[in-house]
Amino acid sequence: MTKSLAFVIFGLALLLGACGQSQQGPKGEQGPPGPQGSKGVQGPPGTAGVARPKGEQGVAGPAGAKGEQGPPGPQGPKGDQGPPGQAGLQGAKGEKGDKGEQGAKGEQGPAGPAASVSATSAPVGLHVVKQESCEGGSAATWHATLANRWHQ
Repeated sequence: MTKSLAFVIFGLALLLGACGQSQQGPKGEQGPPGPQGSKGVQGPPGTAGVARPKGEQGVAGPAGAKGEQGPPGPQGPKGDQGPPGQAGLQGAKGEKGDKGEQGAKGEQGPAGPAASVSATSAPVGLHVVKQESCEGGSAATWHATLANRWHQ
């Protein structure tokens, strides 16, 4: 109903305007722009492009400049132990050591055989020697020497 009323008013305005004056006045100024319209509907997708075969690979380019040397790497693990070396030369002779302590006195030996005097035997003499020091041996060594003398 509001639409038909609007048409009736519009129609009357046209009739009155056409009948009243024959001369038209100057054109008025343009009004401000209207509001932005709503977004349109998306169109259908385009046609697919033509598939082409892949081209051949080109020639390799020239080699680049050599880069800078990097930092040293980490320390590696310890290696296996090698075989033993040759024996070294014998060292120089050491200094002479201090004199050792005197050893304990030995026990007295058993008594000797009884002497017999005969016409054929020569006198037997016993010679005792005491040695105070000895290199490489004991501190005191007793030596007994039996001397036999035969007279003919």
